[in-house]
Amino acid sequence: MTAHVATPHPAAPQPPSPKGRGFARAIALALIATFVAGAAWLSREALSRAELVSPRASAIVYDRNGAFLTQIGERMLDRATNAARVDYGYWPLKTVPQKIAHATLALEDRRFYAHPGVDIRALLRAAWRNLMLRGRREGASTIAMQVARMQGERPRSFGKKLMQAATALAIVARHGHEATLAHYLRLAPYGLNGHGAAYAARFYFDRPVEDLSWAQAALLAAIPQSPGRMNITRESGLKLAAARARYALARLEEEGALDGAQTALARAELDHMRPLDAKRRPEALHLALRYEALAREGLALPVSDGDQRINATIDMEVEREVLHLARRYLSNFRNRGARQVAVMVVERGTNAVIADVGSSDYRDPQAGAFDFTRVRRSPGSTLKPFIYALAFERGALKTTDLLNDIPEGASGVSNADGLYLGPLTPRQALANSRNVPATNLLRRVGLEANFNFLRDLGLHDLETPAESFGISMAIGALPTRLEDVMRAYAALADDGLMRELAFTRGEARRARRRVLSVDSARLITSMLADPQARLPSFPRYGPLEYPFAVAVKTGTSQAYRDAWTVAFSHKFIVGVWIGRGDAGAMRAMTGVSSAARLAHAVFAKLHGATPGDIAPETFAPPPGRVAIDLCRAGDGECAQTLREWVRPAEAREAEARSAMPHSGAPGASQAPTGASDAGLEQLQEHGASLVIATPEHNTHIWRNPEQPERFNRLALKLAPTSADAQIVWTIDGEPFVTAQADETVFWPMTPGAHRIQARLALAPVASRAVKIVIE
Repeated sequence: MTAHVATPHPAAPQPPSPKGRGFARAIALALIATFVAGAAWLSREALSRAELVSPRASAIVYDRNGAFLTQIGERMLDRATNAARVDYGYWPLKTVPQKIAHATLALEDRRFYAHPGVDIRALLRAAWRNLMLRGRREGASTIAMQVARMQGERPRSFGKKLMQAATALAIVARHGHEATLAHYLRLAPYGLNGHGAAYAARFYFDRPVEDLSWAQAALLAAIPQSPGRMNITRESGLKLAAARARYALARLEEEGALDGAQTALARAELDHMRPLDAKRRPEALHLALRYEALAREGLALPVSDGDQRINATIDMEVEREVLHLARRYLSNFRNRGARQVAVMVVERGTNAVIADVGSSDYRDPQAGAFDFTRVRRSPGSTLKPFIYALAFERGALKTTDLLNDIPEGASGVSNADGLYLGPLTPRQALANSRNVPATNLLRRVGLEANFNFLRDLGLHDLETPAESFGISMAIGALPTRLEDVMRAYAALADDGLMRELAFTRGEARRARRRVLSVDSARLITSMLADPQARLPSFPRYGPLEYPFAVAVKTGTSQAYRDAWTVAFSHKFIVGVWIGRGDAGAMRAMTGVSSAARLAHAVFAKLHGATPGDIAPETFAPPPGRVAIDLCRAGDGECAQTLREWVRPAEAREAEARSAMPHSGAPGASQAPTGASDAGLEQLQEHGASLVIATPEHNTHIWRNPEQPERFNRLALKLAPTSADAQIVWTIDGEPFVTAQADETVFWPMTPGAHRIQARLALAPVASRAVKIVIE
């Protein structure tokens, strides 16, 4: 009998207890709630990030001929490196440019219009290839996901990548595909810190993005994948970008966007491309900084929102030529202590700034980083024309008046050459830049009136009392800037109408306003353009004289700290300043010996003048005035005359005061004559009645070797006589000069013992010889 072992049957499963079922349900519900809450939070966050935002569009500045001048970037914080950088571009698009859009989608997101912002097929394909294949990993970012990334942080974790995808979905849902693509084409990087297709088309090819060829569009579309490597201004970068562009063209042909002929033409264009010009800022960095400041202040506006070009008035060719001249002349003056130079050229009539040189070199350690067109300096005598202009405006001065250039009543003011020329007409006093008549005239019209007038001209903005500067404001005590002086002289050249300087074409400016009458403006212009009136202080045919009509004024500040020249022709206004950044003194650097020479060279370049050229042009005369010739010496027989413009009623008065006034064409003059018969008879009756008043007999004179040669001159003058006769001055028995008996002449002193004598030109009458010693 076989024994059987009983095996226990498995126990039947016990149904879960009510307590266990409740716990599992709670876990499931918690997970579902968490998922729903997470999804809700993700949706809310994605929607909050779904706005299309962009940095402010930056501008590219072009000169008046379309040449690149500079670009104005936006300072950004690089979120990846937490370092500051400067970005350019971000130009908005009115519509999506089709060529670059097609090329971009062929490379970046071929199914762009078939998905809602995230391409699931592309994600799965990229995941499979990255899992199965070695080498470079494949991404699956869509256009919308790249927009989300460029607007936010670069994802570095799965959570942030998930947020990027959710944001992409929200962007497309809220704005649609077209707006999303347009925004991508505004934000995408195109190399050299530039962003946006419209900006890149203008920067690289100088054309609107809508006018790109297929080859150009494909080349730009290739860059965003790797902007650093695909720098198309370099051979290596262009080669990489062109290869990717050819791939885009092949895809476009496959899709039917291009036919075979278009593809072949685009490939041929790519084959012949060379690295594009790497645009650089001008050597004169101050100019770029000026336009950056103007743009940030809203004073230099772009063409439109979609075309962020700023069209400057600057002519870069003229700018380079003026900078070259400025450096060359400054190098000649460095041994006399000059260290910096500034030059401005303005187009007369429009006030358009053609050249703007702020210093010799921004990198010059001798204060080169300062823009001296905008630094306040002592203007020397450059403000004198406006002192005279106000006197004419107020009726305090007539063209036939005489102004005393004498030490009496000068209030301690002296002239730059240490001499006094006696009574002068306003034309002579201004043209010779005499300090004493200018300060006396300022006192006559009034300190407050002149101070306010100079402020109205924009030459200062001070609210201090006029007494703080006193009469010395006429000779350089009132600091001003070269750009302000240029604007004031432009008003003088424009018949008294003041307008702002223009740095961009087509900019909105304040309406012109009248600051001087046409009469006063043209009178001053005629005086500044009269080379004969500048005698004897400024010799003929020097740097102040031109082969065409030019009104010119120089200035020299105390101790030769600043040398100025401001001048205008029929076409241009030129201003030059030479000095030092530390306001130190230079050695005998006057405006006429330095700045005027540079201004002359600039004018010659602007006008294309060559030695020997003479243009018979003059400035327009003051309306309602007639021309007469006045004697330089006042009473007596006229040896030299000056052309003056007077009102008809004043002409009769001038006839009574002038020895031989006569009308005629501009430029006519009375021929010098000998002594009058009456004068000869008077002198012969009294014998040798010529007496030398200056210098005195047996005078010992020390000559200053550090003073300019033109200042080391000795005044030769006879004692007053009632006769009018022509005198020959002799030095050591040799004739020196012929002059009228009452005229003061100046002899350039030379070391040694000398014998000076005066004799009649047409009679055997001579003075006693005067002996002097010069050391």
